[in-house]
Amino acid sequence: MRRALTRILSGSAIGQGALLLAAPLLTRLYTTDEFAVLVIVTSIAVVVGGLATLSLDRAITLPSENVKAFALLRASALTSVVVTVIFLAVGWFTRDLMADLFAMPAFANLWWLPAITSLFVASRTLSGAWLVRERQHRRLGRRNAIQGLGQVAWSIGAGLAGLGALGIGASLAVGRLAGTVGALPHRSQRLSMTWVSMRAALYEYRSFPLVNTWSKLANQIGAQAPTLLFAALYGPVAAGLYALTVRMISAPAGVFIEAAAQFFEGEFAVRLREGRSDLVALIQSTSWRLGALTLLPASVVVFLGPPLFAFVFGPEWRGAGVYAQVMALMTVAQMAVTPISSALVLMGYQRAQLVWDVTRGVLTSAAIVLPHTLGLSSEVAIFALTFVMIAWYAIAYWLCVHGARRRSASGS
Repeated sequence: MRRALTRILSGSAIGQGALLLAAPLLTRLYTTDEFAVLVIVTSIAVVVGGLATLSLDRAITLPSENVKAFALLRASALTSVVVTVIFLAVGWFTRDLMADLFAMPAFANLWWLPAITSLFVASRTLSGAWLVRERQHRRLGRRNAIQGLGQVAWSIGAGLAGLGALGIGASLAVGRLAGTVGALPHRSQRLSMTWVSMRAALYEYRSFPLVNTWSKLANQIGAQAPTLLFAALYGPVAAGLYALTVRMISAPAGVFIEAAAQFFEGEFAVRLREGRSDLVALIQSTSWRLGALTLLPASVVVFLGPPLFAFVFGPEWRGAGVYAQVMALMTVAQMAVTPISSALVLMGYQRAQLVWDVTRGVLTSAAIVLPHTLGLSSEVAIFALTFVMIAWYAIAYWLCVHGARRRSASGS
């Protein structure tokens, strides 16, 4: 177990380490307004990319037969392409609206970028789900390393070439594509599949697209809506500062969270199939270890955020350090709870997950909108967002533990 997690995390450390080391150079190659383009593209692509798979990626780890799992993979890949085409059309018709809404003229020409990025986000999610099912932890680690290195190489090259908003905005797509391609096996197993088998697999796991898709969409909107609202209400400069904060605080944690989540989801699914009674122990040990791992770096940011950011990235980025001081607390809770949150869906509690996601989305959006309505600063909005998120992560942890206890007690 420990070796598997180490393999995934080692690749994540390489990829994310490259992003962190490159950040001081990138803040001198790109302006705050251009960083704001990255955070908006990322937010939209994560939501659309999450919708595109129809949550079938969550079901891929569950079937005992590879043919059935492969049918789910193919079905989700098809829906991802269809959703991408639809949102390309949406991007074309709303290009001027987006440019005006976020006060970023660049979006009039980059209307296609969020949709294309979402396709690469979805493809990476699906490939990761298959690797988790196959317990290919080494390849998962390799993918995470290549993703970060590819994103850094593109960002630096595009910045030096003067591509501006396009350069930094497309970096997520390039990184996701590089990671997906880099994790492909040299020899792939041949699995036969018919449309009949695909329909049968979709019917058996219909609760995932019919119920969990909306829960996942609500989850992604709840996570990304505050970012989009923050950019729209407080302007591109504040959004650019927020983008750097996310890149230096949330994004590094996010890569490790994803690695831990991939390990946890695979291990939890196996224990569910085997009817084991140690589900609660796995949830608790994973959560507490990850939370403890984050405490030291979070403490450094809390005490030294503004001067540290000003020294490393330049004085114009000092405001990002203020944001980071507050968001560091949220990151600790995020690190501890997000990796184990898939337990609810795997145990069949999709409706509980949906209620949690919708409620969080409403409250996190209100945390951004209300301070702006009252004429308060962007720092107050960040504090309100952090408070809401910590409270809701605590509720998510309780739901997972409570559900696992009920499942273990039922013996199924």
